Amino acid sequence: MEDAVGGTIDVRTKDIIDTANANMPLSPEQNDFLGPFYLAADDVVDAFLESYGIPSGASATGLQLDVYESLVEKFEEMLIWVHASFGEQIEMVTATKLGATKSTLSYKAGQVAKQARKTREEELKTTPSP
Repeated sequence: MEDAVGGTIDVRTKDIIDTANANMPLSPEQNDFLGPFYLAADDVVDAFLESYGIPSGASATGLQLDVYESLVEKFEEMLIWVHASFGEQIEMVTATKLGATKSTLSYKAGQVAKQARKTREEELKTTPSP
């Protein structure tokens, strides 16, 4: 997807740059593409870029947190399983088969991952941008 989006944006911006470098007026299509950026508020620019599949800062942060939570959850599943006794492993497998959600491996790992996500989200809020 990134390649498709990049290809679309790259071609359009390259045409605009080439036109500007040649001291030529922009075509109506080029003006239509650039129009949303002229004196636009940040949220308007974000919405325009998102229409091309490029996430805004808020969306990118949400995606980053989703990926982070997923990675923590998978890691925690492995960690919990490795450190669980044989009896605990049997209990988690049985809980999964019986639908005892809070005793399953995925639930336990998910709880840790949710807390890690909250912590990371707070860190991102308090860390100054470069």
